[in-house]
Amino acid sequence: APYLSANVLNYHYGKHHQGYVNALNNLVAGTDFCTCTNEDLPAVIKATHSDLATKSIFNNAGQVWNHNFYWQSITKNGVVTPKGELLDRINKDFESVEKFNNAFTEAGKGHFGSGWVWLVFDTVEQKLKILCTANGDTPITQYPDTY
Repeated sequence: APYLSANVLNYHYGKHHQGYVNALNNLVAGTDFCTCTNEDLPAVIKATHSDLATKSIFNNAGQVWNHNFYWQSITKNGVVTPKGELLDRINKDFESVEKFNNAFTEAGKGHFGSGWVWLVFDTVEQKLKILCTANGDTPITQYPDTY
């Protein structure tokens, strides 16, 4: 099972994630985004992703959102086996949990540089997909037909 030590978690949370939060707070001070909360991040990301003048806000907002999602996705007790509708979708779209795990791992190994690997549901094709995004990019803007 994957394992993250306390040192790795503390460094990643206290340095990386907190660094993005601090940078974002500094960048939005005095702007229309200055009162935004974590719940507002998707709207901030959508509003800033295509404008060079707000690229730094987008990058930091994206990294904060990505990290928030990451922290909510990990468990302290290791691997969680998919159940119910998620298991049914994985079996339908990837043939098995093992094949999904392999595809997800390979996507991560094949991603060059800083970024993220996502399991998303494509609302147009009605299927699960594995997607990669670079740096602060998120499925919110890169793949708007997914969730």
